[in-house]
Amino acid sequence: MVGKLRDMRDQSRRVLILGSGPLATALIEEIESAENRRYIVAGTVDDQMPEPDSPGYRRWIGPLDSLDEIVDRVHPAFIVVAM
Repeated sequence: MVGKLRDMRDQSRRVLILGSGPLATALIEEIESAENRRYIVAGTVDDQMPEPDSPGYRRWIGPLDSLDEIVDRVHPAFIVVAM
């Protein structure tokens, strides 16, 4: 039961970011550097996949035309446009 409640709490804090450029990178850094982390970055969605050696590559979930499937899979609480 505790695990299920923890999962529900984590889902209520998930942020899906549209974009993978400098603005998205700055937003992710801001979220993750916060002393009291209130949000969890679920990933990024962008038509252009980041380069495999870039920091954004591991966060990229898929292209914008798959957004509906991504939202169904990730269940973000918020979707932020950072393009």
